[in-house]
Amino acid sequence: NPGFINLNLSDEALAAYLSEMRADDRFGVKADEHPRTIVIDYKFGEAESKKYISQVKNYMNIISKAIPGCKPEGYVWYVTEGKIIPVNN
Repeated sequence: NPGFINLNLSDEALAAYLSEMRADDRFGVKADEHPRTIVIDYKFGEAESKKYISQVKNYMNIISKAIPGCKPEGYVWYVTEGKIIPVNN
C-alpha cells in the first residue's frame, strides 16, 4: 500500500531551499562518476516485433549524435510478459 507523508514547511524554509537549488546549475543533484544514458521502450500487450528494436536503435543513434561521447544503452520492455530485450547499437 502506498503511504503518504505530510510536511509543513514555513515559507522562509522553502524559499531558502529553492534559492540554494537555483544557485546550483545541477539543482542539488550530484554528478554521477559513471553517467549512463538508457533508452527504454515500454510495450503493453503488443506482440514482440523487430520494428520496436529498430525504433530503439534509431533513438539511440539520435542521442549519440546529439551528445558527443554518449553511448546509450537500449531496451524494449514487454511489460505484460515481463520480458526485457537488450538492444545493441
